[in-house]
Amino acid sequence: MEIITALALSLGISTHVGLEEDYNDIHPHVRYQNEQFITGIYYNSESKTSIYGGYVIEPTQNVGVELVIVTGYEKMGVFAPHVRVTYDVGSKTRFFVAPTVEIQGNETNTGIVFGVELKIK
Repeated sequence: MEIITALALSLGISTHVGLEEDYNDIHPHVRYQNEQFITGIYYNSESKTSIYGGYVIEPTQNVGVELVIVTGYEKMGVFAPHVRVTYDVGSKTRFFVAPTVEIQGNETNTGIVFGVELKIK
């Protein structure tokens, strides 16, 4: 039963800055965390399912840095690196920011994703 209690269900809402295309901004998310190791599944910005696994560093109680490998971003290959910085406000709300890239033909745009994750369970 430890696995069940370590599961977190949340809903992420994001905005993409500095990119050309329109992206999905609603992200249902299921995560399992065991100490610093994390894995999960979510509906990504490209309206596809992403699975990830990696490590979280938490220098303070409210701040985290997630370093993961993620699937579901076709133009980035089968597996893509992903970094996200988080800030928890209470036990139910997490703000996040992440660098991002957008590949359009031969052009690569860089941007940033800002969001909030609302914990359901």
